[in-house]
Amino acid sequence: MKFIKRNGKHVALPVGLLARVAVFLSKDDQDNLAAIDTRIRSFLKRQRENEEKSAKCTDPSQKRLTFIVADAETLLARLNTKILCRRLAASNRNGSNNEAVYAVNKTTFELAIEEWRALVAASGSKSNNQTALPDPSLQLLLFSPCPRPVTVLASYPRSGNSLLRNLFERVTLRVTGSDMRGGLSQHDLVGEAAVSAQCVQFVKTHYPERVGNPVFPASRAVLLVRNPYDALESYFNLMMTNTHTTSLTEDQRRESKMIFEGMVVKEAYVWRMFHQYWLHLRQQMPVLLIRYEDLLRFPQQVLERVVQFVLEVNNMSFFRTRIKQTVQVQEGQSVVGAYKPRSGGIGKSLQRYPPHLLKKVNSIVGDLMHQLGYGEMLQQPDPSLWKLECIPNYGFEFNLPATANNGTTKKVMINDGTTIRGPKLRTNFAGARKQIMNRSDPCEKENNSAAGQQQLRDQKSS
Repeated sequence: MKFIKRNGKHVALPVGLLARVAVFLSKDDQDNLAAIDTRIRSFLKRQRENEEKSAKCTDPSQKRLTFIVADAETLLARLNTKILCRRLAASNRNGSNNEAVYAVNKTTFELAIEEWRALVAASGSKSNNQTALPDPSLQLLLFSPCPRPVTVLASYPRSGNSLLRNLFERVTLRVTGSDMRGGLSQHDLVGEAAVSAQCVQFVKTHYPERVGNPVFPASRAVLLVRNPYDALESYFNLMMTNTHTTSLTEDQRRESKMIFEGMVVKEAYVWRMFHQYWLHLRQQMPVLLIRYEDLLRFPQQVLERVVQFVLEVNNMSFFRTRIKQTVQVQEGQSVVGAYKPRSGGIGKSLQRYPPHLLKKVNSIVGDLMHQLGYGEMLQQPDPSLWKLECIPNYGFEFNLPATANNGTTKKVMINDGTTIRGPKLRTNFAGARKQIMNRSDPCEKENNSAAGQQQLRDQKSS
């Protein structure tokens, strides 16, 4: 069921089509399909959660079965419809003429095309009688074919990937892709599981921290890094809460202290190996290194580097104006799209690291931190005293020599291998979540503490 034959060759079915078929199969057949094609697993999980929620509903008027939509085109049409609703609401608040909000009797795709053309025309016009356009957060998005293998946005989890994708989409009005289906479509990122150059140019990946799906070629990479203290602490929150936007309570923090310390030591090795992998790839394709901390403090300058690198444009006048508008709108909002990141500051997570844990982490990642410009964090324990000067030119670009690859575009295959997180570097987050959920039971508390201490003993022995 994973393949069809076309011109005598086996061709992988699109995940959207697989999803439409899967909802009508029996549970056993769904499990068989998920075993054959891993792209469908998260879809089936969310579909079953919806079915269970509907089954538990006692109010007949509220009981309904919702089908999870998996194909990117439908998700984009839904997102653009939401954007039009937001645009209409903004018009109502401002007392504007609703008839001018958008043209009627057109699809969202037709509207997006027309508005993009008007935007480009307006940028080159000196006339004062231009059609008023909404701010970047209320403009419609499009898919965009790429004439070469895509550019990947590579980052260790919780390093600002979603923030950068949202800003890039607002500037370019082009959907970004992802080699995972992580539920971010609810946060206005509808390119989840879209990696083909036929529809996207910029694709998120965490490979080889984890292996996404499918295998696809890339011609260049933006490597987005974040200091390990904040990245590892935020990753712990993500895995323990199963959300991108909420944090553990202080009580839950205390209950999971030993689990956190065991995880951090393991993940420090993963963080190091992940960045070493991508820095090594600079010998095979162009790589742009940027930092999350610089993106927060100098968003306009960092975005300019990213847009110019990804789109390979020489004249940035049009996009420079777009970037300035996007940053101005973003600075006045607490959310980017529907995505509201956790609150915090650079280095705020250091309070979670006791001295013995910090010493161990530094021994693992210290050399690489110096290489990435985080050296002062190793000497100065007070984040409020960090100067943290930005990378020169807000990003460091590794370019191949003109003679490399005989002048041809080098392709690097993404997801064509195994994860760097071996069995000894894995944390049982499902068990850990169950522990803190039962923390009110005194007997369970004792077991939790023992389990956390055992994780540390296992780590030391390995």
